[in-house]
Amino acid sequence: MSSVAFNHDPSGLALYNSGYNRIDPRRAQSLATNVGKSGLGQEFLRNDEIEGTRYFSDICVAGDVQDSVHGIIADDEFGRLTVSVQRGFSSEYFDRTHSAKLEALLPIIARYIRASKLTTCLAAGPAGEKQLFGCLVTADLEYLTSAKTGPRLGKQLSQQLAFSNGRLCFNNASLQAVFDKGVQAALFGSGAFFKINETAFRFSPMPAQLAWLHPGEKFAMLTVFRDSNVETVSLFAEAFEFSEQETRLLALLCDGHSLRACGMKLNVSYETVRWHVKNMGSKSNYSRTPEMLEAARLGNLSRIF
Repeated sequence: MSSVAFNHDPSGLALYNSGYNRIDPRRAQSLATNVGKSGLGQEFLRNDEIEGTRYFSDICVAGDVQDSVHGIIADDEFGRLTVSVQRGFSSEYFDRTHSAKLEALLPIIARYIRASKLTTCLAAGPAGEKQLFGCLVTADLEYLTSAKTGPRLGKQLSQQLAFSNGRLCFNNASLQAVFDKGVQAALFGSGAFFKINETAFRFSPMPAQLAWLHPGEKFAMLTVFRDSNVETVSLFAEAFEFSEQETRLLALLCDGHSLRACGMKLNVSYETVRWHVKNMGSKSNYSRTPEMLEAARLGNLSRIF
């Protein structure tokens, strides 16, 4: 639940976010509302149905919240985001006109909030990363993402891990241990980074700009992106006039692939790969392949002269 509020008693809001948000009697109806839609609090659940409960006395009466109209802004990798406009007991109840007005505003609110969240995520990672997605992960390896995003993520990374029922599931214990350590490092304020082939995983603390989305809860931010050395070595390859095929081969070699594996990825024979490597060494003035690869990784163009 969001902690952003206007014209509310701060103590009442703090009390709501201390645990009452999880037992909100209208929570189930709100969760059943589709993104971009709105609903009236009294249609979700009338006050007389909860009158006499602790929630009604502590939140509604003490906080002067008689009625509300709810709207669903987003349900994505950062969680479900809603807006609730509320009125006190001295005012009239909301009607469907108010619900329609809020619903008309939801796409505009969603567009600006989405842009803000994406900007924050992009600013949190180095420039040039080809980000596949980002999601928030708990210490128990539960993640927040939308129903549409989850299956897509699982398909993209099916050889390494699976996304199932809101949890990260792994194909071996060692990989799970690595994720555990990465999440813990991020939760304690540092972070971690590792790669599986060309897929890179970065664990970092949740950006402060997103903390308002989940007040009182701790998440690590998991960013998954393509980390191909194509971009890193492209200038090196261009400087020494490598062909397009040789540039791709150089990126694979810098990623640690063997000559035979490179041939399979490029759909060429092992002998062709060897010929290209020899040609690349001649163009870049390196007689030893490991030295050429190290120079390419560092962007060292000293042998161009």
